[in-house]
Amino acid sequence: MTRDAEDAVTEVLGPARPASSPVADWATLERELGVSLPGDYKRIVTGYAPVQVNVHPPLASVAVP
Repeated sequence: MTRDAEDAVTEVLGPARPASSPVADWATLERELGVSLPGDYKRIVTGYAPVQVNVHPPLASVAVP
């Protein structure tokens, strides 16, 4: 059985918090990158960034340059 990525993040970090910084303009970012980002990734970044867990690379908000 596989775990949902959002459930796994919530299990480690607790419930997502309201966005404290501007919400990312995902459409513009995806157009500039030339790719479509997964919905769960966008929801995790919106709900938790900026955050760093242990020694893993930090998860930064894409809305802040």
